[in-house]
Amino acid sequence: MLVLAAGLAAAPDAVLAQAPKPKAAPSAPAAPTLEPASVEALKRLGEHLLTLQSFEITSVIAFDYVLDNDQKIQIGGTVRHRVRRPDRLRVDLATDVLDRVFQYDGKTLTVTAPKESYYAQVDAKPTIKETLAWAAQTFGVEMPLADLFDWGTPDAPHRRVREGFRVGKARIGGIECDHWAFRGPGHDWEIWIRAGDAPLPLKLSIVNTSDRARPRYEAILTWTEKADVADDVFVHAPAADARRIEFQPVAPTRGPAAPAPKGPATKGTPK
Repeated sequence: MLVLAAGLAAAPDAVLAQAPKPKAAPSAPAAPTLEPASVEALKRLGEHLLTLQSFEITSVIAFDYVLDNDQKIQIGGTVRHRVRRPDRLRVDLATDVLDRVFQYDGKTLTVTAPKESYYAQVDAKPTIKETLAWAAQTFGVEMPLADLFDWGTPDAPHRRVREGFRVGKARIGGIECDHWAFRGPGHDWEIWIRAGDAPLPLKLSIVNTSDRARPRYEAILTWTEKADVADDVFVHAPAADARRIEFQPVAPTRGPAAPAPKGPATKGTPK
């Protein structure tokens, strides 16, 4: 790098003039605005997601873990969703710091910590969407990308958007996307939506602006839109040495819980 820098410093002006100029970074509108096209893009996304009845998503994720001194440590991992609407869901989460398996078979919700050999199980709600909202509000159990099941419903995230605009075209995994940026209560977020007649989110980025450290969560998604998922995938079969523990309700909060999207960044020390 030093050799390259020295060479450029000694290069004639004519050579430097031929060097490619860096592209300007996309800029937000001068004043806060909500472009109608940005809301329409989210509505189309929701309408398409509702058409998917049996599907899989494999995600590569990275999120900031904020320490007590506000230093951010990046944690990586993968998530696999297997879904059969309206009442079957399995989520396998594997990160640098923990592994979890979430299984919902239409009757019970089970959360397993395979490395620690314990699990918790509770009677659940009749649908995926109801179960995810209830588990988060009652027990503080938030599954990765739970907001995906709100798209196309009255709880769709676009209803919480205050600002939104189109950044431009992009490619995720070689696939052409439209890149959109949004702001809502406590969060800035971006979404890369596949271009064409099957608009799916291929990348998400969420910044928690209510935290002074501004931790970021990112996920790159790969979709199988028509997946054949066997029934036993959703049914919990405990290991012989697994210990059952009980879900503990979280303390109630005043007023409705903030429904904004958020990544799993918390203060403390990774364990």
